[in-house]
Amino acid sequence: MLRLESPTANINNFPDQLKTHRKYSISMLDNHLQMDRAEYIDTIEHLLSGNDYGVLFWNDPWLVFKRGLADHEPRKQIEQKLNRLRIKWQISPIKP
Repeated sequence: MLRLESPTANINNFPDQLKTHRKYSISMLDNHLQMDRAEYIDTIEHLLSGNDYGVLFWNDPWLVFKRGLADHEPRKQIEQKLNRLRIKWQISPIKP
């Protein structure tokens, strides 16, 4: 179960004193997600494109996957939501 919405309004802010302890730049959004925001969206897209999981439930922003399930919900709407998050979260598109 995923909530495809930012858990914070501070998407690009992270205290300077904490940045020095990180190997790479991280923001408040990444901190809340506990992973890089691009990696988060890429992982969801990987689940959508694979055959192991199907979409059990989609009601923006809630997304529920189930292993071995044929989709019951339209993936196009979910892909559009992920594209909107990429823009809002200032993530570059995946390079081919």
